[in-house]
Amino acid sequence: MGTNLRVGREIVVTTPDKLGVLSRIFKSITDSGVNVEAMCAYAVDGSAHLRLLTDSNEKARDALSKAGFDSVEREVTIAEVSPHSIHHDIAPFAENIQPGDHYWCAADHSGEHALLVFSLKESVRLAYFK
Repeated sequence: MGTNLRVGREIVVTTPDKLGVLSRIFKSITDSGVNVEAMCAYAVDGSAHLRLLTDSNEKARDALSKAGFDSVEREVTIAEVSPHSIHHDIAPFAENIQPGDHYWCAADHSGEHALLVFSLKESVRLAYFK
């Protein structure tokens, strides 16, 4: 499998880091019938940060809002790669990643591929996706 690059959209939720907050977030999303395809969660300075790829951001954000969570949607670049190696065709793309760019990674449940998710500066995205 070669590397497949595409532009997508992530949902970002930032909320106070309290016991049960992730459970409430995921319950609201799954109760709305939305599938979470990938996620990254971390806590910094008392705030929980959750980044999600879903099969319906509109429905997910509506469910989050009804549950009392604020969210934003951001454009990201998604690299679908073999979990065993990153193919040579991602190298030119990776050369353009700057220290200020954000990225996270998630593994697909099938074990056949992994996702690398990058929040890149617009100039980098435009240079690569001509």
